Order: sequence, then C-alpha cells, then structure tokens
Amino acid sequence: MSISVHSTGEIEECKETSRLKAFLSKKLLPLLFKQFMTIGILIALFVGFVFPQLGVWVGSFEGSTYICIIMIFLHSGLKLKTAAIKDAVKEYKGFIWGLISIVLITTLIGTKLTQQLPFCESVANYEHDDGNKTSGICDSIVGPREFLIGFELYYISPCAVAAGIVLTSLAGGDVTLALLLTVTTNILGVVTVPLLATWLVSVKNVKINTVSLLIKLSSTVLIPLIVGKALTNIKIVKKYVHDYTKTLKVLSIIFLVCIPWMKISKAKLSGSFAVVSVLNLFIAFVWGLALHLLMLIVNYIGALLIRVNLAVRKTLVILASTKTLAITLSVISFLPPEIGDGGLMSLPLIVVHLTLLLIDSTWLVHWNTKESKESLADEENEIGDDDVSSTKPVCNGFNETGASYVTAV
Repeated sequence: MSISVHSTGEIEECKETSRLKAFLSKKLLPLLFKQFMTIGILIALFVGFVFPQLGVWVGSFEGSTYICIIMIFLHSGLKLKTAAIKDAVKEYKGFIWGLISIVLITTLIGTKLTQQLPFCESVANYEHDDGNKTSGICDSIVGPREFLIGFELYYISPCAVAAGIVLTSLAGGDVTLALLLTVTTNILGVVTVPLLATWLVSVKNVKINTVSLLIKLSSTVLIPLIVGKALTNIKIVKKYVHDYTKTLKVLSIIFLVCIPWMKISKAKLSGSFAVVSVLNLFIAFVWGLALHLLMLIVNYIGALLIRVNLAVRKTLVILASTKTLAITLSVISFLPPEIGDGGLMSLPLIVVHLTLLLIDSTWLVHWNTKESKESLADEENEIGDDDVSSTKPVCNGFNETGASYVTAV
C-alpha cells in the first residue's frame, strides 16, 4: 500500500514540475524576451543612478562606445532582408513622399518647434570653481539645454531600423515599402545627419565637425551594416544567424542599452542630474507625444494627397513618424564634451522613444483591417518570418521575435 502511495506522490510531483516548466517555457520566458529592451533600459537606468561608478568604469575603456555601436549595426546587417525591396519600387509616389518626409519634413517639424520651448542653460554653465554642479538652478519646466540638443539630434535622425517595420506589419501596411524606406534613409542618414546637425542643432560657440561625424558614422554604422549583410551570403553564417536569432537579438539589445547606461552613469557621477526634475521628464514626454501626433497627422494628409492605397498610406504614416534611437545615441557619443552632457541628452529621448513605441504598438493593431491582414500574410511569405513575424499574434500586440525591436531601435 505504501508503495502505491509513494508512486502516486511521485506522479503528482512530476506533474507539478511539468506545469512549472510549461509556465517558464511558454509564458514567463517569452514574456521576458518580448519586453527585454524595456527591462534592459530600466535596469540600466537603475544601475546608472545607484551605482554610477560601474558604468563610468566600463566607459573608461577606449573604444567601448564604438564597439557597442558597431555590434548593433553588424547585427542589423545580418538580419536585413532586402530580397523583396525591388517589388516596392513600383510604389514610387509613396517612396518619394516617405523619403522627403523622413529626411526633411518631420526633421523640420521636430527641430523648429522644439527650439521654441524655453530651455534653460546647459549644465556646464552651472559649475562652481570646485567643479561641482549647483542643484536647483534650472528654473525652466522643460529642462536644460541638453534636452533641446537631444531632441534635435533625435528628429534629424532617419526612421527606426526595425521598429518601423514591426509597427507597419502590426497595422497591415506595405512591409516591402517599409523595408525600402528603412534601408535607403538609414544609409543616407550617414550623410544627412552630419549635414543637418550643422544646420539645425542649437550649439553655442562650438562647431560640429561635419567631416569627422560623417567618418565616424560611416565606420560604425554604414560599414558594419554592409559587412553584416554581405556575411549572410556565406552559407554557414546564414545558418548560424537563423539558429541563434534570439541570442543575437538579445546581444544586440544589450549593446544598445550599454550606450545610454555609460552616458547616464557619467552624468550622475558628475552631478549633472541635480538640475533635472521629474517634472522636466514629464514635460519632455508630453512634448514628444504632441510632436508625434502632429507628424502622424501631417504624414496622413500627405499620403492622402498623393493618392496611394491603404497599405502604402499606413506605411508612410507610421514609418515617417518613427525615428531611430540607435543612430541618435551614436551621434551623441561622437559629440565633443563642450556641447553638453551626453547623459542628459540621452535621458529624455529614452523616455519618449520607449513610451511612444509602446503606445503605437497598441493602437496600430486596431488600424488593421481584414484586407490588410490578408495582404500582410502574402507579404510575410515573400519576405520571411524575421521581418514580419510580429503580425501573427496581432491580437496579443507583440510577437516573439519582433517585440523587442519595437523598443530597440
């Protein structure tokens, strides 16, 4: 009798173990993977504020920031799908409008309107003779001048490398056109960002070296992107990328998170955050949301005027209104210290970028229609699971392979 009871207990214990494993593998781990970027950013902010010495120590190694940027765009090159881009060329009207809007229209909207806000002086102007920062000096509710420079750099950047494609697929847009615009604007961004920076970024008594910025962006963004794409032509590399796609994605997110972590740690240790309040960050978010809504409206009207189909219209509205965080953080890393504190420039952008992408990924699902879902299914078969996999669980909002990118770049 005791043997039977013992066996029943073992069976129950086995069932409990199986249920626990099922919960971990099917619910908890996928959830953590989907939200890995958000979790990583929150951890980076916490560690940067509480233990800034660690981030400063990592950032003290020569080339640490460059390595992070190169690895991010090397991974982007490895995952870049361009086979179906030629099919999007027929939508030339949408492509031309998207290119103009991303490079110029939304850039001017974002920078010129933000420049009208009453930012206070840079924290560099608040230093005493002993090198310490004075707290409570910035009496503007919109924050220090570093916030302005950060926003300007954000809005002169091209569209998001992968987030725009994921959001487009969620809404049932033309994913092939999104791919074409993403590749084109990000390659052009290596040239346009330095030129726009000298024209639109508000710096005082400091000249942005356009040639130097162009060389740095080419070597850390464009070349790794091209190399990554070229490596996919090697059979063993292509197989490795396919087999370890999640691992590579996690590594890419870690490298991206490390850039603001090092900047924020340095700013915290130097006392730069003493002049920033929670109200400043809230105002930054509200302003970012207002500009985002304005860009959505402008791009929607533009798409209506050029008379394109619904799928292309969705693509233009979404992609032309979504900027990349990765290139913005890269440019901030390349700026001379005289311009301002890089950590303060990065902080409001992280808050705005992540919250806007989370909001967009929620409402765009409801913009999807039966026709666009059917069209998207055809595009998914043509392009591949990695680019549009987020369209499968539309009701859930996020997908296994794409959600982390919604909050990544």
